[in-house]
Amino acid sequence: MRNRIWAVVLTALLTAIAVAVYLLNVTIPIAGVPVVRISFSAPFIRLVAVLFGPVFGGISSGLLDLLGMMVKSTGPWIPPITLTAILNGVIAGLVWKGVKKFSFKGLILSYLAVIVFFIFIGAGIWTASLYPHSTMGELVELFGSKLPLLYYGFLFAALLGLLLLLIARLVGKHTAMPMELYLRCAVTVAIPGVLVSIANSYFLKLYISTLASKGFLIIMLPRLAE
Repeated sequence: MRNRIWAVVLTALLTAIAVAVYLLNVTIPIAGVPVVRISFSAPFIRLVAVLFGPVFGGISSGLLDLLGMMVKSTGPWIPPITLTAILNGVIAGLVWKGVKKFSFKGLILSYLAVIVFFIFIGAGIWTASLYPHSTMGELVELFGSKLPLLYYGFLFAALLGLLLLLIARLVGKHTAMPMELYLRCAVTVAIPGVLVSIANSYFLKLYISTLASKGFLIIMLPRLAE
């Protein structure tokens, strides 16, 4: 009973901090609609899921979405996105439980594969921008003046991933635990983040009329980079 009360109190505290941090978010519009939201609230929600499991993670993530809309609305309320927010916390809690079974080698290979994928995407977008009359060139040109933000975003994410991996390696120079712990945290953040980004991109295209005519990649790529 005492542990459950402690979980509720800490969940409420971390959710409140996440809402406060949410006020500092930055939005990037696409076709005049604030599609990409850069926020630093996610670590607090992930922490709830890691500490107390998928149920508390889902509750905290759902509350953040609803309270965030109340304190700083960036567009219309889309119910399915609130549902994906809840699933975000639930999946994070489930992934954290499952990732403990992964081998260290499997974690490091998966991590490096994601970094290579991000470099490939960023370099591919940049290359396509050099050939504006090609099919891919016409696609990426739809981002207009924000195109550099897109390919730099992917490349920066890859560089940041390598830097954090190096820091984890230096910290865990005499023991594998800090680096392994970092890799587990990275996987717990990445898997729900990618799944939710894809789902939310679909719902934004479905519910916002100005985005209905836009290609799915136009909406998803910036969110994936974020």
